[in-house]
Amino acid sequence: MFFQKKYSRLSDEIINKKNLICKNGEQVYNYYADVFKKDYPKQSVNGKKLYLYTNTTYELNQSQYMFYSFDTVDIGRPVALSETDYLVVEGVRINYCSFQNCNIKNIIFRNCSFSGTNFSSIHFDHVIFDSCFFSVPVIENGRARTDDIYYAPTIFKACTFVGTFLSCDIKHCLFEKVCFILSKFEKCSLQASVLNMCALSSVDIKDCNLSSFGISNADILELSFSDERKSIADENTFIDFKVNSKKEKNKAEIMTTSGWKSSSFDDMCLKKAKSVKAVSRMFELNDLSDFGGEYFYQSKLIERKALHKIPKLVSTFELASCGYGERPLFTMITIIVITFLFGLIYMFTGINADGSSIKYTIIGGQPVGFFKTITDYGQCLYFSIITGTIGYGNYDPVEILSKIISSLQMILGIGLFALWTGCIFRKITR
Repeated sequence: MFFQKKYSRLSDEIINKKNLICKNGEQVYNYYADVFKKDYPKQSVNGKKLYLYTNTTYELNQSQYMFYSFDTVDIGRPVALSETDYLVVEGVRINYCSFQNCNIKNIIFRNCSFSGTNFSSIHFDHVIFDSCFFSVPVIENGRARTDDIYYAPTIFKACTFVGTFLSCDIKHCLFEKVCFILSKFEKCSLQASVLNMCALSSVDIKDCNLSSFGISNADILELSFSDERKSIADENTFIDFKVNSKKEKNKAEIMTTSGWKSSSFDDMCLKKAKSVKAVSRMFELNDLSDFGGEYFYQSKLIERKALHKIPKLVSTFELASCGYGERPLFTMITIIVITFLFGLIYMFTGINADGSSIKYTIIGGQPVGFFKTITDYGQCLYFSIITGTIGYGNYDPVEILSKIISSLQMILGIGLFALWTGCIFRKITR
């Protein structure tokens, strides 16, 4: 329950953070557009679509682009067999610009700055950002207080991305409805950045700073952490674990918010469960064991959606008995339910309660009053409690069936109490 409240709070904070990034993006653009209106007038570069995935080619031949608007152009090499064939753009400032309906492909941006830039409906194909800056702190004239500082963010919207961010500063940036495929974030600072309504397929994170980082309303098909040291996370790091599509005849019911649709619901769930387990391990490495445990629990729930028949039955038992080791309360509830159930069974298999025999029959028996029935059930419940716990020995089972049932309850009780103790001890040690 605590984690669900924490989850809801963090989810709301991520949406608020996303809105703040958008607001800051508008604010900083208007501010600098006014400050530099004489030095850097707005300019437009308009191309046209030649054929599928190919537009007019534009070469970045300047060292600085400020307040440029690029529309329907191609940037980079049209063909490259390996990274050695990529176009290298180094030390270029591309600040407070906008890119729309462009293809950026087979290119390496090295030591470039993109602060305050918007990318909308861009197809990034084999792009490497190496040691680039995507946001810088801004202090407007006449303001000197700490709370007056905000960031000029880079915003990616409705893009597809195949490539790598290497040793980049991507703080306070927004990725919205971006489809990441075969992509990697390595040694990057993603602090306070947001991925909202994105699709992540074969995305790897390596040794990144994920403090206050958030992934919200995302379709995570495959997310991995190939850390050599560890990616840094804190209590404000939020990674969405919900399955946003629904099952209908073994398929996803509708297209999700990211614009992605699964061809196989079961395959999607198994891959997402694996990804959430990787997130769990990442939190464990950051000594956030409560978060790690909860993400492990969620991964098992997601995995259960893709199981069938016997594996699903086993998973359901694990869930009900102990919440996959993360819900000691489930174990205690199971113990209580089983105790009451066995108490009812003993009324019909028979017990000897301090010399008084209790055994009910469904067919051919004599009617028994309500209060007598309640009293007898109380006796059987007491026998069920002591059988599953300390076993006083003043009540005894009668006949072979009752002895078998009581032996079964003793074995089950010992196992469940050991399981409950283990779960409690695990929580306490955290």
